[in-house]
Amino acid sequence: MKIVVICQHDKLLAQLTGMLAASIPALSIERDVVREPSLSHWFARMEAAPRTRLRAVRPDELIEHNDTPPGVPDFLILDEPEPREGAFETLERITRSLPQLTVILLTPERTPHLLMAAMQAGIREVLPLPLPVADLTAAIDRAVQRNASGTPGMSTGKVLGFMACKGGSGATFIAANLGYALAVEHQKRVLLIDLDLQYGDASFFFFSDQKFPGSVAGVARRPKHMDAVLLNASCLKILPNFSILPAPDDPAEAATVTPEGVKQLIELAASCYDYVLIDMDRSIDAVSLQALDQADAIFAIMQSMVPDMRDARTLLRAFKQLGYADSKLQFIVNRADKKEDAPVRPIEKGLGIDFYRMIPNDYLNASASVNQGASILELAPASPVSKVMREIADELVGVASGHENWFQRLLRRA
Repeated sequence: MKIVVICQHDKLLAQLTGMLAASIPALSIERDVVREPSLSHWFARMEAAPRTRLRAVRPDELIEHNDTPPGVPDFLILDEPEPREGAFETLERITRSLPQLTVILLTPERTPHLLMAAMQAGIREVLPLPLPVADLTAAIDRAVQRNASGTPGMSTGKVLGFMACKGGSGATFIAANLGYALAVEHQKRVLLIDLDLQYGDASFFFFSDQKFPGSVAGVARRPKHMDAVLLNASCLKILPNFSILPAPDDPAEAATVTPEGVKQLIELAASCYDYVLIDMDRSIDAVSLQALDQADAIFAIMQSMVPDMRDARTLLRAFKQLGYADSKLQFIVNRADKKEDAPVRPIEKGLGIDFYRMIPNDYLNASASVNQGASILELAPASPVSKVMREIADELVGVASGHENWFQRLLRRA
Protein backbone atom coordinates (compact mmCIF):
# COMPACT_ATOMS: atom_id res chain seq x y z
CA MET A 1 0.00 0.00 0.00
CA LYS A 2 1.37 3.39 -1.04
CA ILE A 3 0.31 6.64 0.62
CA VAL A 4 1.19 10.20 -0.31
CA VAL A 5 0.77 12.80 2.46
CA ILE A 6 0.67 16.52 1.67
CA CYS A 7 0.83 18.16 5.06
CA GLN A 8 1.88 21.65 6.09
CA HIS A 9 2.65 21.01 9.75
CA ASP A 10 5.18 18.60 11.23
CA LYS A 11 3.02 17.97 14.29
CA LEU A 12 0.07 16.82 12.16
CA LEU A 13 2.40 14.71 10.01
CA ALA A 14 3.69 12.92 13.11
CA GLN A 15 0.12 12.33 14.25
CA LEU A 16 -0.89 10.96 10.84
CA THR A 17 2.07 8.60 10.56
CA GLY A 18 1.35 7.29 14.06
CA MET A 19 -2.30 6.69 13.17
CA LEU A 20 -1.38 4.96 9.91
CA ALA A 21 1.15 2.71 11.64
CA ALA A 22 -1.47 1.71 14.23
CA SER A 23 -4.26 1.23 11.68
CA ILE A 24 -2.28 -0.74 9.08
CA PRO A 25 0.19 -3.07 10.83
CA ALA A 26 1.80 -4.20 7.55
CA LEU A 27 2.55 -0.62 6.52
CA SER A 28 6.15 0.58 6.49
CA ILE A 29 6.16 4.29 7.28
CA GLU A 30 9.68 4.69 5.84
CA ARG A 31 8.93 2.84 2.59
CA ASP A 32 5.20 3.23 1.89
CA VAL A 33 4.37 6.73 3.17
CA VAL A 34 5.80 9.65 1.18
CA ARG A 35 5.52 13.32 2.13
CA GLU A 36 5.18 15.79 -0.73
CA PRO A 37 5.72 19.55 -0.41
CA SER A 38 2.58 20.59 -2.31
CA LEU A 39 -0.32 19.20 -4.33
CA SER A 40 0.70 20.96 -7.55
CA HIS A 41 4.32 19.84 -7.21
CA TRP A 42 3.35 16.19 -6.76
CA PHE A 43 0.82 16.15 -9.61
CA ALA A 44 3.25 17.90 -11.97
CA ARG A 45 5.67 15.01 -11.47
CA MET A 46 2.85 12.49 -12.00
CA GLU A 47 1.85 14.17 -15.28
CA ALA A 48 5.48 14.13 -16.40
CA ALA A 49 5.72 10.38 -15.79
CA PRO A 50 5.97 8.16 -18.89
CA ARG A 51 2.59 7.66 -20.52
CA THR A 52 3.03 3.91 -20.49
CA ARG A 53 2.63 4.09 -16.72
CA LEU A 54 -0.34 6.44 -16.68
CA ARG A 55 -2.17 4.47 -19.38
CA ALA A 56 -2.56 1.61 -16.93
CA VAL A 57 -5.08 3.56 -14.85
CA ARG A 58 -7.83 3.22 -17.46
CA PRO A 59 -10.89 1.64 -15.78
CA ASP A 60 -10.94 -1.36 -18.14
CA GLU A 61 -7.32 -2.20 -17.34
CA LEU A 62 -7.97 -1.79 -13.63
CA ILE A 63 -10.80 -4.28 -13.87
CA GLU A 64 -8.62 -6.73 -15.78
CA HIS A 65 -5.50 -6.47 -13.62
CA ASN A 66 -7.11 -5.29 -10.37
CA ASP A 67 -3.96 -3.57 -9.13
CA THR A 68 -2.43 -0.12 -8.94
CA PRO A 69 0.00 0.98 -11.67
CA PRO A 70 3.64 1.50 -10.64
CA GLY A 71 4.27 4.93 -9.16
CA VAL A 72 0.60 5.69 -8.46
CA PRO A 73 -0.31 5.65 -4.75
CA ASP A 74 -3.39 4.08 -3.24
CA PHE A 75 -4.15 7.09 -1.02
CA LEU A 76 -3.54 10.81 -1.16
CA ILE A 77 -4.02 12.44 2.26
CA LEU A 78 -4.27 16.20 1.87
CA ASP A 79 -4.16 18.71 4.73
CA GLU A 80 -6.05 21.79 3.50
CA PRO A 81 -7.31 24.00 6.35
CA GLU A 82 -8.44 26.59 3.77
CA PRO A 83 -8.38 25.15 0.23
CA ARG A 84 -6.54 27.59 -2.04
CA GLU A 85 -7.94 28.94 -5.28
CA GLY A 86 -7.63 26.31 -7.97
CA ALA A 87 -7.08 23.45 -5.50
CA PHE A 88 -10.33 21.68 -6.35
CA GLU A 89 -9.69 22.06 -10.09
CA THR A 90 -6.33 20.35 -9.60
CA LEU A 91 -7.93 17.64 -7.49
CA GLU A 92 -10.56 17.01 -10.15
CA ARG A 93 -7.81 16.51 -12.75
CA ILE A 94 -6.11 14.08 -10.37
CA THR A 95 -9.21 12.01 -9.63
CA ARG A 96 -10.10 11.80 -13.32
CA SER A 97 -6.59 10.74 -14.31
CA LEU A 98 -6.21 8.29 -11.44
CA PRO A 99 -9.63 6.75 -10.71
CA GLN A 100 -8.17 4.09 -8.39
CA LEU A 101 -6.65 6.77 -6.14
CA THR A 102 -8.58 7.59 -2.96
CA VAL A 103 -8.23 11.24 -1.91
CA ILE A 104 -8.76 12.00 1.79
CA LEU A 105 -9.18 15.70 2.52
CA LEU A 106 -8.50 16.94 6.08
CA THR A 107 -10.15 20.21 7.05
CA PRO A 108 -11.32 21.80 10.33
CA GLU A 109 -14.69 22.99 8.97
CA ARG A 110 -16.78 20.73 6.75
CA THR A 111 -19.16 23.38 5.43
CA PRO A 112 -21.88 22.42 2.94
CA HIS A 113 -20.13 24.51 0.27
CA LEU A 114 -16.81 22.73 0.84
CA LEU A 115 -18.43 19.29 0.88
CA MET A 116 -20.20 19.99 -2.40
CA ALA A 117 -16.98 21.25 -4.02
CA ALA A 118 -15.09 18.19 -2.73
CA MET A 119 -17.76 15.84 -4.01
CA GLN A 120 -17.73 17.46 -7.47
CA ALA A 121 -13.94 17.13 -7.57
CA GLY A 122 -14.20 13.37 -6.96
CA ILE A 123 -12.86 13.39 -3.40
CA ARG A 124 -14.04 10.25 -1.61
CA GLU A 125 -13.54 11.28 2.02
CA VAL A 126 -13.61 14.61 3.88
CA LEU A 127 -12.46 14.14 7.48
CA PRO A 128 -12.44 16.64 10.37
CA LEU A 129 -9.49 18.19 12.16
CA PRO A 130 -8.51 17.31 14.82
CA LEU A 131 -8.67 13.85 13.31
CA PRO A 132 -10.05 10.89 15.33
CA VAL A 133 -8.08 7.74 14.56
CA ALA A 134 -11.35 5.79 14.14
CA ASP A 135 -12.41 8.11 11.29
CA LEU A 136 -9.14 7.60 9.42
CA THR A 137 -9.25 3.83 9.90
CA ALA A 138 -12.87 3.66 8.70
CA ALA A 139 -12.07 5.77 5.62
CA ILE A 140 -9.18 3.49 4.66
CA ASP A 141 -11.31 0.37 5.23
CA ARG A 142 -14.06 1.75 2.97
CA ALA A 143 -11.57 2.51 0.20
CA VAL A 144 -9.98 -0.93 0.41
CA GLN A 145 -13.40 -2.59 0.15
CA ARG A 146 -14.38 -0.39 -2.80
CA ASN A 147 -11.22 -1.26 -4.72
CA ALA A 148 -11.46 -4.95 -3.84
CA SER A 149 -14.93 -5.09 -5.42
CA GLY A 150 -13.38 -4.49 -8.86
CA THR A 151 -15.00 -1.25 -9.97
CA PRO A 152 -15.85 1.91 -8.04
CA GLY A 153 -19.54 2.05 -7.18
CA MET A 154 -20.07 -1.69 -7.53
CA SER A 155 -23.02 -2.74 -5.38
CA THR A 156 -22.05 -4.97 -2.47
CA GLY A 157 -24.63 -4.27 0.25
CA LYS A 158 -28.07 -5.85 0.53
CA VAL A 159 -31.16 -3.71 0.00
CA LEU A 160 -34.28 -4.44 2.08
CA GLY A 161 -37.60 -2.65 1.64
CA PHE A 162 -40.25 -2.19 4.35
CA MET A 163 -43.84 -1.38 3.42
CA ALA A 164 -46.98 -1.31 5.57
CA CYS A 165 -50.01 -3.12 4.21
CA LYS A 166 -52.14 -0.63 6.13
CA GLY A 167 -51.20 2.67 7.75
CA GLY A 168 -50.00 2.35 11.33
CA SER A 169 -48.88 -1.27 11.01
CA GLY A 170 -45.42 -0.47 12.40
CA ALA A 171 -43.21 -0.74 9.30
CA THR A 172 -41.01 2.19 10.36
CA PHE A 173 -40.65 0.80 13.90
CA ILE A 174 -39.51 -2.57 12.54
CA ALA A 175 -37.11 -1.08 9.98
CA ALA A 176 -35.52 1.23 12.56
CA ASN A 177 -35.06 -1.44 15.20
CA LEU A 178 -33.85 -4.08 12.76
CA GLY A 179 -31.26 -1.60 11.52
CA TYR A 180 -30.17 -1.04 15.11
CA ALA A 181 -29.91 -4.82 15.67
CA LEU A 182 -27.76 -5.31 12.57
CA ALA A 183 -25.45 -2.50 13.63
CA VAL A 184 -25.12 -3.39 17.32
CA GLU A 185 -25.44 -7.18 17.35
CA HIS A 186 -23.44 -7.85 14.18
CA GLN A 187 -21.34 -4.68 13.71
CA LYS A 188 -22.71 -4.19 10.19
CA ARG A 189 -22.68 -0.84 8.41
CA VAL A 190 -26.34 0.10 8.08
CA LEU A 191 -28.19 2.93 6.36
CA LEU A 192 -31.92 3.51 6.82
CA ILE A 193 -33.40 5.58 3.98
CA ASP A 194 -36.74 7.24 4.76
CA LEU A 195 -38.47 7.12 1.38
CA ASP A 196 -41.86 8.17 2.75
CA LEU A 197 -41.22 11.57 1.20
CA GLN A 198 -44.42 13.29 2.37
CA TYR A 199 -44.79 12.06 5.94
CA GLY A 200 -41.57 10.22 6.78
CA ASP A 201 -40.65 10.14 10.46
CA ALA A 202 -37.99 7.42 10.72
CA SER A 203 -35.51 9.88 12.23
CA PHE A 204 -37.81 10.52 15.20
CA PHE A 205 -37.43 6.92 16.36
CA PHE A 206 -33.97 7.97 17.59
CA PHE A 207 -34.02 11.31 19.37
CA SER A 208 -30.83 13.22 18.71
CA ASP A 209 -29.50 16.69 19.38
CA GLN A 210 -28.07 16.72 15.86
CA LYS A 211 -29.67 18.98 13.31
CA PHE A 212 -30.76 17.24 10.14
CA PRO A 213 -27.68 17.68 7.93
CA GLY A 214 -29.56 16.70 4.77
CA SER A 215 -32.37 14.62 3.34
CA VAL A 216 -33.32 12.19 0.60
CA ALA A 217 -34.39 15.15 -1.52
CA GLY A 218 -31.08 16.95 -1.04
CA VAL A 219 -29.13 13.92 -2.29
CA ALA A 220 -31.46 12.39 -4.89
CA ARG A 221 -32.29 15.58 -6.75
CA ARG A 222 -28.64 15.92 -7.83
CA PRO A 223 -27.95 12.61 -9.61
CA LYS A 224 -25.01 14.04 -11.58
CA HIS A 225 -23.31 15.31 -8.41
CA MET A 226 -24.05 12.35 -6.16
CA ASP A 227 -21.11 10.78 -4.34
CA ALA A 228 -20.25 9.04 -1.09
CA VAL A 229 -19.09 12.34 0.39
CA LEU A 230 -22.48 14.00 -0.17
CA LEU A 231 -24.36 10.93 1.08
CA ASN A 232 -22.31 10.66 4.26
CA ALA A 233 -22.60 14.39 4.96
CA SER A 234 -26.40 14.27 4.56
CA CYS A 235 -27.03 11.44 7.03
CA LEU A 236 -28.05 11.58 10.66
CA LYS A 237 -25.52 9.50 12.63
CA ILE A 238 -27.25 7.30 15.21
CA LEU A 239 -24.20 5.10 15.84
CA PRO A 240 -20.77 5.06 14.20
CA ASN A 241 -22.05 2.30 11.89
CA PHE A 242 -25.77 3.17 11.74
CA SER A 243 -27.09 6.23 9.89
CA ILE A 244 -30.46 7.54 8.73
CA LEU A 245 -31.07 9.55 5.57
CA PRO A 246 -34.22 11.46 6.59
CA ALA A 247 -37.21 12.38 4.48
CA PRO A 248 -37.33 16.10 3.63
CA ASP A 249 -38.66 18.48 6.28
CA ASP A 250 -40.71 20.31 3.66
CA PRO A 251 -43.11 17.94 1.85
CA ALA A 252 -42.90 20.25 -1.18
CA GLU A 253 -39.33 19.05 -1.67
CA ALA A 254 -40.67 15.58 -2.47
CA ALA A 255 -41.56 16.87 -5.93
CA THR A 256 -37.86 17.41 -6.67
CA VAL A 257 -37.02 13.71 -6.20
CA THR A 258 -36.84 11.82 -9.49
CA PRO A 259 -36.88 8.07 -10.17
CA GLU A 260 -33.38 8.29 -11.63
CA GLY A 261 -32.18 10.10 -8.52
CA VAL A 262 -33.58 7.38 -6.25
CA LYS A 263 -32.05 4.66 -8.43
CA GLN A 264 -28.59 6.22 -8.17
CA LEU A 265 -29.04 6.89 -4.45
CA ILE A 266 -29.76 3.23 -3.71
CA GLU A 267 -26.89 2.03 -5.90
CA LEU A 268 -24.52 4.42 -4.15
CA ALA A 269 -25.78 3.44 -0.68
CA ALA A 270 -25.35 -0.27 -1.47
CA SER A 271 -21.71 0.40 -2.41
CA CYS A 272 -21.06 2.10 0.95
CA TYR A 273 -23.07 0.01 3.45
CA ASP A 274 -23.56 -3.66 4.27
CA TYR A 275 -27.33 -3.23 4.59
CA VAL A 276 -29.56 -0.53 3.12
CA LEU A 277 -33.03 -0.50 4.71
CA ILE A 278 -35.71 1.50 2.90
CA ASP A 279 -38.82 2.65 4.76
CA MET A 280 -41.41 3.11 2.02
CA ASP A 281 -44.76 4.77 1.57
CA ARG A 282 -47.70 2.48 0.78
CA SER A 283 -48.31 4.05 -2.63
CA ILE A 284 -46.59 2.56 -5.65
CA ASP A 285 -45.38 5.20 -8.08
CA ALA A 286 -42.41 5.81 -10.36
CA VAL A 287 -40.16 6.74 -7.42
CA SER A 288 -41.07 3.84 -5.15
CA LEU A 289 -40.82 1.42 -8.07
CA GLN A 290 -37.10 2.13 -8.27
CA ALA A 291 -36.71 1.03 -4.65
CA LEU A 292 -38.93 -2.03 -5.16
CA ASP A 293 -37.00 -3.10 -8.26
CA GLN A 294 -33.61 -2.82 -6.54
CA ALA A 295 -34.64 -4.43 -3.24
CA ASP A 296 -33.28 -7.91 -2.62
CA ALA A 297 -36.27 -8.57 -0.37
CA ILE A 298 -39.39 -6.61 0.64
CA PHE A 299 -41.03 -6.98 4.03
CA ALA A 300 -44.76 -6.24 4.06
CA ILE A 301 -45.90 -5.40 7.58
CA MET A 302 -49.47 -6.13 8.67
CA GLN A 303 -51.61 -7.01 11.64
CA SER A 304 -53.81 -10.10 11.72
CA MET A 305 -57.00 -8.11 11.24
CA VAL A 306 -59.55 -8.15 8.43
CA PRO A 307 -58.69 -4.69 6.98
CA ASP A 308 -55.00 -5.65 6.84
CA MET A 309 -55.88 -8.88 5.05
CA ARG A 310 -57.73 -6.93 2.37
CA ASP A 311 -54.79 -4.56 1.82
CA ALA A 312 -52.31 -7.45 1.87
CA ARG A 313 -54.25 -9.14 -0.93
CA THR A 314 -54.12 -5.91 -2.96
CA LEU A 315 -50.37 -5.67 -2.42
CA LEU A 316 -49.87 -9.29 -3.47
CA ARG A 317 -51.85 -8.67 -6.65
CA ALA A 318 -49.75 -5.58 -7.45
CA PHE A 319 -46.50 -7.49 -6.94
CA LYS A 320 -47.62 -10.28 -9.26
CA GLN A 321 -48.47 -7.70 -11.92
CA LEU A 322 -45.00 -6.22 -11.52
CA GLY A 323 -43.50 -9.65 -12.14
CA TYR A 324 -41.70 -10.02 -8.78
CA ALA A 325 -40.88 -13.51 -7.56
CA ASP A 326 -43.02 -14.76 -4.68
CA SER A 327 -39.90 -15.21 -2.54
CA LYS A 328 -39.05 -11.50 -2.82
CA LEU A 329 -42.09 -10.48 -0.73
CA GLN A 330 -42.14 -11.60 2.91
CA PHE A 331 -45.01 -10.86 5.29
CA ILE A 332 -44.44 -9.97 8.93
CA VAL A 333 -47.32 -9.86 11.39
CA ASN A 334 -46.78 -7.08 13.91
CA ARG A 335 -48.38 -6.77 17.36
CA ALA A 336 -49.48 -10.40 17.26
CA ASP A 337 -51.88 -11.24 20.08
CA LYS A 338 -53.26 -14.78 20.25
CA LYS A 339 -56.17 -13.72 22.44
CA GLU A 340 -57.47 -10.91 20.25
CA ASP A 341 -56.27 -11.53 16.68
CA ALA A 342 -57.91 -13.58 13.98
CA PRO A 343 -56.43 -17.11 13.69
CA VAL A 344 -53.20 -17.11 11.74
CA ARG A 345 -53.61 -20.27 9.64
CA PRO A 346 -56.86 -19.18 7.93
CA ILE A 347 -55.24 -15.85 7.05
CA GLU A 348 -52.22 -17.59 5.51
CA LYS A 349 -54.49 -19.94 3.59
CA GLY A 350 -56.71 -17.09 2.38
CA LEU A 351 -53.73 -15.08 1.14
CA GLY A 352 -51.82 -18.09 -0.17
CA ILE A 353 -48.70 -17.25 1.84
CA ASP A 354 -46.70 -18.27 4.89
CA PHE A 355 -45.88 -15.53 7.38
CA TYR A 356 -42.15 -14.91 7.69
CA ARG A 357 -42.33 -13.77 11.32
CA MET A 358 -44.83 -12.98 14.07
CA ILE A 359 -43.77 -10.08 16.29
CA PRO A 360 -45.52 -10.29 19.69
CA ASN A 361 -47.54 -7.42 21.06
CA ASP A 362 -45.55 -5.62 23.78
CA TYR A 363 -47.36 -2.31 23.87
CA LEU A 364 -45.75 -0.86 26.99
CA ASN A 365 -42.14 -1.36 25.88
CA ALA A 366 -42.81 -0.53 22.23
CA SER A 367 -44.60 2.72 23.05
CA ALA A 368 -41.88 3.67 25.56
CA SER A 369 -39.29 3.05 22.85
CA VAL A 370 -41.08 5.34 20.40
CA ASN A 371 -41.79 8.06 22.97
CA GLN A 372 -38.23 8.10 24.30
CA GLY A 373 -36.61 7.91 20.89
CA ALA A 374 -34.52 4.84 21.72
CA SER A 375 -34.34 1.37 20.20
CA ILE A 376 -36.43 -1.20 22.01
CA LEU A 377 -33.33 -3.44 22.00
CA GLU A 378 -31.54 -0.84 24.10
CA LEU A 379 -34.51 0.15 26.26
CA ALA A 380 -35.95 -3.32 26.87
CA PRO A 381 -33.46 -6.00 25.74
CA ALA A 382 -35.54 -8.77 27.35
CA SER A 383 -38.73 -7.77 25.49
CA PRO A 384 -40.14 -10.45 23.18
CA VAL A 385 -40.04 -7.81 20.43
CA SER A 386 -36.31 -7.36 20.96
CA LYS A 387 -35.88 -11.14 20.82
CA VAL A 388 -37.57 -11.39 17.42
CA MET A 389 -35.58 -8.43 16.07
CA ARG A 390 -32.36 -10.20 17.03
CA GLU A 391 -33.60 -13.42 15.40
CA ILE A 392 -34.34 -11.64 12.12
CA ALA A 393 -30.95 -9.93 12.20
CA ASP A 394 -29.28 -13.30 12.86
CA GLU A 395 -31.05 -14.84 9.90
CA LEU A 396 -30.18 -11.94 7.60
CA VAL A 397 -26.46 -12.35 8.29
CA GLY A 398 -26.62 -16.15 8.38
CA VAL A 399 -25.58 -16.83 11.95
CA ALA A 400 -28.80 -18.32 13.26
CA SER A 401 -27.46 -21.72 12.34
CA GLY A 402 -24.18 -23.15 11.24
CA HIS A 403 -25.17 -23.27 7.56
CA GLU A 404 -26.65 -21.00 4.93
CA ASN A 405 -30.39 -20.58 5.49
CA TRP A 406 -33.09 -20.05 2.86
CA PHE A 407 -33.04 -16.28 3.34
CA GLN A 408 -29.29 -16.14 2.81
CA ARG A 409 -29.76 -18.11 -0.42
CA LEU A 410 -32.40 -15.60 -1.55
CA LEU A 411 -30.08 -12.65 -0.87
CA ARG A 412 -27.19 -14.40 -2.61
CA ARG A 413 -29.25 -14.95 -5.76
CA ALA A 414 -30.55 -11.37 -5.77
